[in-house]
Amino acid sequence: MNKKALVEASLFVSDKPLSLQRLAGIIGSSIDDTKKIITEIQLQLKNDDRGIDLTETPEGFEFRIKPEYRDNVARLAP
Repeated sequence: MNKKALVEASLFVSDKPLSLQRLAGIIGSSIDDTKKIITEIQLQLKNDDRGIDLTETPEGFEFRIKPEYRDNVARLAP
């Protein structure tokens, strides 16, 4: 199973931020390996012309809309 894809899927489906420890448990990897995967996703999202970022909050990690797209998609949010 692709661990990077599993991190992305977990973050996409979660209704709240996921901690590094929780993500490591979900994908069955060490904290260090999970952090490397998260960093890889963050760099990929930053370097590609994408509408989302992977952001670390005090509660954990979550996908967020990039600021330049927020106004355009705000009406879609519940």
